[in-house]
Order: sequence, then structure tokens, then C-alpha cells
Amino acid sequence: MSKTKLNPDEIGEMIAAELRDQPCCASMTSIIIVPESGDRSEGNWRVGGYSRSDEKMLPDCFRLALGIQTRLMKEYDVIWPHYQ
Repeated sequence: MSKTKLNPDEIGEMIAAELRDQPCCASMTSIIIVPESGDRSEGNWRVGGYSRSDEKMLPDCFRLALGIQTRLMKEYDVIWPHYQ
């Protein structure tokens, strides 16, 4: 099955939208998505651990983001601007 391709900001906003439903993540506006490569990776991206405003994610919020990342990696890959 082919994955849908999105830009990193779109995936970051999708994750942030889900996180905002949780009290520990209510202030998240967008998450930084960074490139990922390697044989063990399911996708070409991962959650960077920071909000777009350079605020480090709280540990509980980061754990929740990793769970969302695992699910979304099965559906989405990132189109990195420098590869276009």
C-alpha cells in the first residue's frame, strides 16, 4: 500500500491537534518533524521533541506523540523540501 505524502508542517499539525485533547499537551500548536532514515525505520520522519516555538515537549506529552507517530508512520511519508 502506498503512503500519502505530506510536508513536515502538515504532519506536525496533525500530531499537535491530537495532542491538544490531552491536558498535559493542551498548549501544543505544532510539532517539529525531523528526517529519519535507516533500515529499522517505518518512515522517513520522526517527532523532533519540540514545538514549532522551540518549546521542549513535556515527557508525558512526548510519549503520547510517539504513540501517534507510530500510527501515522503507517499512513504518511514526508516530502522534504530539499528533495524536491
